[in-house]
Amino acid sequence: MAADKTQNTAHIVDYGQFDEDESGTEKFWRKAINEPFVPAGILGTCGVLAWGAYRFKHRAGTKPSIFLLQLRVMSQSMIVGAMVIGALSHMYKYKADQAAKAQGAKK
Repeated sequence: MAADKTQNTAHIVDYGQFDEDESGTEKFWRKAINEPFVPAGILGTCGVLAWGAYRFKHRAGTKPSIFLLQLRVMSQSMIVGAMVIGALSHMYKYKADQAAKAQGAKK
């Protein structure tokens, strides 16, 4: 029985710091520093939506439903683009760390 309990606790994932006294603003800035592409994606989406609100008035004969569909696709592409860039960045950092460890082990 004791071996089963230690085996189950070995798979607990640490999700980082958790402070009950942390405000929403502090939590946002902590996460923004750890993952800078998330706020960039949010800002890109807000930019596209602001541009869309401005352009909605001057859509030159485009049906509103088509315009809003195109706007939704553009805003979603900002988030997906930020996620892809973030994933590529993490992969590059991981490979660089592995190469540095390999060079350190050779010396």
